[in-house]
Amino acid sequence: MAGDECVESGKLQLLKWLAKGLVAEFCSYSPVRRVVCWRSDRRGRKVALTFDDGPDPIHTREVLDVLESKSVRSTFFVLGQAIERNPRVFQDIVDAGHEIGIHGYNHKLADMSSQTRRTLEIVSRFGVRSSLFRPPHGILEPATGLWMALNRMSVVLWSVDARDSLRHERKTPPGSHDSFDRIRGGDIVLLHDDNPQCAMDVREILDVLDREGLDAAPVSALLAAA
Repeated sequence: MAGDECVESGKLQLLKWLAKGLVAEFCSYSPVRRVVCWRSDRRGRKVALTFDDGPDPIHTREVLDVLESKSVRSTFFVLGQAIERNPRVFQDIVDAGHEIGIHGYNHKLADMSSQTRRTLEIVSRFGVRSSLFRPPHGILEPATGLWMALNRMSVVLWSVDARDSLRHERKTPPGSHDSFDRIRGGDIVLLHDDNPQCAMDVREILDVLDREGLDAAPVSALLAAA
């Protein structure tokens, strides 16, 4: 029986994986991807580097320096609470011309509509408007998705997870992660600008993009692609 249960569990996981892949493919095309997306059309050459959980008082500026050295503009999904703690760092992100998305107020899943409104009000004090949202942990509850759609917010997930936070927490040695060579046109890459691993990963990813003839761009450029 244990063997049968294992097989059934494996089949269920495979079905879930296939279903997610089909949904991601469907949502990669315009205009659906303006509502919710994991990535853009594979025929494009743009790749979006996205950063969650900031601004951070130390590591966000490390990331900004790397991006500036390559004249790259990216998208930062910010927490309202982190902005209140680090307003000057947030201003640095804005001054550098990067795109702003909303990641909630405190990275908790409760009452995302109120969290989003609160964070939108915070960023507005810096002259920033945003129509991009990424749910904490990538968990999009139906009520949240409906609220975002009604308020014309695009829900942005990801197709490539750099796992920078996890590798930093586990103190894995350099070169111990999967290669970023798997990145393709249309991908949305998840990073976190609250750890020292992030800036190192950004350098590596940008080298890969240069080698593959891909262009780093903000999320909005992928959403608007024909």
